[in-house]
Amino acid sequence: MTVDGAWTCDRCGAEAPPDAQRCRNCGAWLPAYDEGQDTVTRGWRRHWPGAVFARPKPPPPPLPVGTLHGSGSVEGVACNVQVRTEVRGSGGNTGTVIVCNFRVEVYDRRGRPVGLVPVEMRGDSFDGAVNDGDRVRVEGKARRGTLRVKRLYNLTTGAEVSTGGTHWGVALLVLLVFTACMIFIFFFAGR
Repeated sequence: MTVDGAWTCDRCGAEAPPDAQRCRNCGAWLPAYDEGQDTVTRGWRRHWPGAVFARPKPPPPPLPVGTLHGSGSVEGVACNVQVRTEVRGSGGNTGTVIVCNFRVEVYDRRGRPVGLVPVEMRGDSFDGAVNDGDRVRVEGKARRGTLRVKRLYNLTTGAEVSTGGTHWGVALLVLLVFTACMIFIFFFAGR
């Protein structure tokens, strides 16, 4: 930690705010802060005029619930993990979708909770497992206040958890074979 409360990246030496998880300059993951561990500072710090006497900027206010937008990645602890099966379609054309909902509790470098991010995974199949208390890294797009993901990394077990969808290539191949059979039956077998 530097004099003004900022963190220094071990890879490129750039400064990062105390609540940052990644370096803004090179994108490297910053290590978590341990209260019992002494911080290591580099002896060569660029001198910015007025930096010693200026107070650091206050952190931005937290976003209200439901204001997630865009895409990105979040790392934290999974809590309230729920897996359910939904039925879609009607009549004779029905199918099932597996849905996994949970919240990721995000912590700052000092171990204080910063906020909760709702996450949803949905697909035709579900490979892997995530449980309450697992440390996870999720990447996806936010829609209506929920981060929608197809894949996450369970940092506790070192596994990748993913959902599978309909394979449109297989469906297209089946449709082409069916069409070829119909053409053969009507034009060649009908004579």
